[in-house]
Amino acid sequence: MDLLIRHVAHLVNLERETGRTIALALEPEPCCLLETVKETVAFFGDHLYARRAATHLASLAGLDVRDAEEALHRHLGVCLDLCHAAVEFEDPADCLDTLAGAGIPIAKIQVTAGLRIARVTSDSVAALQRFEDGVYLHQIVERASGALRRYVDIDAARAAATWRAGDCEWRVHFHVPVFLEELDGFSSTQPFVREALALHRQQARTPHLEVETYTWSVLPASAREVPIDEAIARELLWVQGQLV
Repeated sequence: MDLLIRHVAHLVNLERETGRTIALALEPEPCCLLETVKETVAFFGDHLYARRAATHLASLAGLDVRDAEEALHRHLGVCLDLCHAAVEFEDPADCLDTLAGAGIPIAKIQVTAGLRIARVTSDSVAALQRFEDGVYLHQIVERASGALRRYVDIDAARAAATWRAGDCEWRVHFHVPVFLEELDGFSSTQPFVREALALHRQQARTPHLEVETYTWSVLPASAREVPIDEAIARELLWVQGQLV
């Protein structure tokens, strides 16, 4: 916590010296310290935007407490990764409205999609092993009977075997090109991306959108039939189309 406040003091000084405003954006992610928007709002309210944080920043940056409170809101915000939020079974409108209601700026939206298995079976679990690349963690959030369970990677979810007990859905942290509704027989969380971008189109929620698919080298062969530059261009054009 102290390091975050000290970093804001550094950003305040940079703003004084250069006139440039830099925001540090914390990014919720499955199986990390901050996983959901609800947890993120609580963390900001209890810690980063708390009175004691403003008092500490005021002493570090030579500000009065009110200016320090404003600086905390100016220099600390959230990076909302749409894949992460969809994997957590969040609702796009609720994500955006909850952050706005808490006064937490969205410094950046990462336009990303993940994998979705609407009904987990032994066949789909076996097929999912094709996505185990040894490079990235593929966190899984499982929903069954209204409850959520989280697993740090594919092997952990498979070994838990709770999916064998009945009907359940998995969302997988594996970045799928956003223009794809399906990948290698699995659905993507593209509908979440479409809804979030439609809401942003109606009312801009951030000045910064970033298309952040980085898994090109570990995608199934069927998704690597075109050069990476063409695929990236297709992603950007798809996002532009959603925003028109």
